[in-house]
Amino acid sequence: MLRVLVSSTVMFIMLAGFLAPGHGQPADKKPLHLVICVTEGKGQLLKYKKYLEDTYRVRCSVVGPEELKDKKDKDKKNVETPFVGLDALADADVILSNLYRTSPTLEHLAILKKAFLSKPVVGMRKAHHGFQNWLDVSKEVFGVNYRGHYFGKDVMIEIVDKHKDHPLLAGVKPFVPGGGLYQHTEVAPDVEVLMVGGPAGKDKMPQMWSRVVKERDNQRTLYTRYDPNDLDKNPPIRDMLTRAIIWAAHREEKSLQK
Repeated sequence: MLRVLVSSTVMFIMLAGFLAPGHGQPADKKPLHLVICVTEGKGQLLKYKKYLEDTYRVRCSVVGPEELKDKKDKDKKNVETPFVGLDALADADVILSNLYRTSPTLEHLAILKKAFLSKPVVGMRKAHHGFQNWLDVSKEVFGVNYRGHYFGKDVMIEIVDKHKDHPLLAGVKPFVPGGGLYQHTEVAPDVEVLMVGGPAGKDKMPQMWSRVVKERDNQRTLYTRYDPNDLDKNPPIRDMLTRAIIWAAHREEKSLQK
């Protein structure tokens, strides 16, 4: 009897080990919770949100400033504005931000800071200057100093040579997005630059990069200069952003496909 019990126990342990992660167990089937932080309410990134929810096992929540009813307030800068939907940040798997020069109330800014400095974050175009009362978001979250725009028709953008075959960039043919490019300086040592751009014939600055912040439990962040308009017009850019979100969340695409 004892011999049978021991044998059964060993068999159970072996079976459990075989099914454990890394030993053939199916990938995590938990849906990914993406929190989209936008300035202009649910209209911004709505097509992309629908695409994700139709194509992947992704649940999307939207966070952003409360709509200001008084036009005088809308025209003012630095008006402290409550954010709506902040509860969704508590169990977010990853944050996608395209916030632009918002000024959350101090109470709400504290909640946003806590999330942005701990959760995986993917930023698009405006994200690194998304807060008027947290200007260092560019350095603290994305690892660069945002300095402004490159203007003019002579700007160009390209993939860094050593990353031509990077998985996140599969199928991407770089093009200069509407509104030109940005100037980024003081690049942190843990930033991996994937795309650069600037005036032809001059030094190029980062336009897309990934970052793993060891002191924040290996928090993953990524920034791309491309914006919601580029997602609608160029499916490879949309797919690149999707891969970036999945990478930041430490997930695999296969485990999220419907």
